Amino acid sequence: MKKSFYRISALLLITCILTSFIFSCDDTEKLKYTNGVFVDSSTDSEYVACSSAIIAASIGEKKAKMGSTYYYTVPGYDDGEFLTQSFESGYEVIRKKDVHEPSLSELNVTKIAVCRISDKKVFAESQTEDKELISQMIEAVTTPLSEDEDKLPPANPVLTRELRIFSDNYPYICYRISYLEDTRGQGYLYDRSTGICRNVGSILIGKLL
Repeated sequence: MKKSFYRISALLLITCILTSFIFSCDDTEKLKYTNGVFVDSSTDSEYVACSSAIIAASIGEKKAKMGSTYYYTVPGYDDGEFLTQSFESGYEVIRKKDVHEPSLSELNVTKIAVCRISDKKVFAESQTEDKELISQMIEAVTTPLSEDEDKLPPANPVLTRELRIFSDNYPYICYRISYLEDTRGQGYLYDRSTGICRNVGSILIGKLL
């Protein structure tokens, strides 16, 4: 009986030691957040948060860690110009302080995809490469609102979709805006990062939706 007890105790002790060793061997770079800046403690590289409109086109390997949150490389940016959280953690993208964050009007847009978000999963429903339709959509959310236009998105939309905008000059990140539809069947394009929300009627019906 005593031998069995000592054997179990020894196994538990070994397990604890191995667990501690595994966690202590996490060679992921550590990030510290101070005064709006993320600092990589191993290289002293400084990062700042991108706007919520910027997301990674894909997620690479673990690169850094802050608290319990991991940041991953963005494939295509081999020098760590951009890092991203996983979708489950919020999808926040950070960039090195000396790296430019593009605005929507700076993108050479090649494709727009309509996505449905459900249970933290992304489902691509349709996409377009129609240059005329893309131009209409980009103009809608980059042109300042006039005084007589509604400034607010519909309070209780009956349909919500995320539009992911891809470009050939920033192919490894994409820009996202929202499509909202009200009870009258009127569609709105909403860029949360700029606050522009414009009624686009039914221009997407039958083409993307």
